[in-house]
Amino acid sequence: MASNVYYDVLEFTKAQRLDLAVKAWENANGSSSIRQISKQYDLCFETLRKRIHGGKSKVEADQAMQRLSVGEEESLVKWIKQLGEWGWPPRVLQLRKMATELLHAKGSKEELGIHWTDRFFARYPELKAKFYGGLDRQRALASDPDILTAWFNLYKETITKYNINQCDIYNMDEKGILMGLLHKTKVIVSILEARKGAIRGRIQPRNREFVTLIECISQTGRLLSP
Repeated sequence: MASNVYYDVLEFTKAQRLDLAVKAWENANGSSSIRQISKQYDLCFETLRKRIHGGKSKVEADQAMQRLSVGEEESLVKWIKQLGEWGWPPRVLQLRKMATELLHAKGSKEELGIHWTDRFFARYPELKAKFYGGLDRQRALASDPDILTAWFNLYKETITKYNINQCDIYNMDEKGILMGLLHKTKVIVSILEARKGAIRGRIQPRNREFVTLIECISQTGRLLSP
């Protein structure tokens, strides 16, 4: 029986095995020792002994050190997901502001640490911070599912009607490049130079040339020169 339990519990994580082992020890009513149960659930004897005698799990210990409670953080997660569904994903600064307001509401005036957001995302891996660019209004309107479905239906009908081969289907795109335009660059200077204002900017040409690059690739992977 012990062997069957041992192989079954290998499918669980260590934290889950600890919870199962504690329940098994409580249900045994002294018929099994802590050492026997630790072997059955593939656990360290000392770890299980401490847990049975009131020791906290790592998750519980970490939660005790968190500035916000689990319920408060779960409320933030729901708030973030709701705004994302509405198409208004919050910024990282807004997340910190909301967390700070929750702290102030319960009388805590201490500011959040600089790594609080990193630890928050680590606790909730379903969330991720990323750069979010603007979307042109016309492009947003063109993302309507009915419009996209109609386009792909027309695409399939055209291929079938004219018997077009994959090697004759190409994707073409263009990219505009403004020549001679310099962007801001972070450089290393001495404090003295910065105070004197002795930092000279790089000179860029007054007349600028706009270049358009066109790329083309077939559905079978054939590349045409730009």
